[in-house]
Amino acid sequence: MEIIPYTLAKNAGFSPFETVKLLRRQHAKGKKDFGISIVKGAVTNIKEENVLQPLLVTSYAIMQASETVRSILKIDDIIIKPPKTTMPKVKRKFDSNIFSY
Repeated sequence: MEIIPYTLAKNAGFSPFETVKLLRRQHAKGKKDFGISIVKGAVTNIKEENVLQPLLVTSYAIMQASETVRSILKIDDIIIKPPKTTMPKVKRKFDSNIFSY
């Protein structure tokens, strides 16, 4: 799940490797509420900044992911690309006497 803070840091113009390293260090210390603050430009306690994700967003994301997995698992046929067929070459003889008068 480090792709999310990595991408967030990269899109915000921070060093993604350094930011994820700092975030990992804070989480190892037991500070689970720490995250990337775009406003402060640092790894801080995002709960204090009221950066919270609504339950509805999380529920909807899980529901959509589950529906996608169910759709993929329902596919029971393998689609095989048909072999490439070529039209047989027909040799035609051109009668050059057609245009003669």
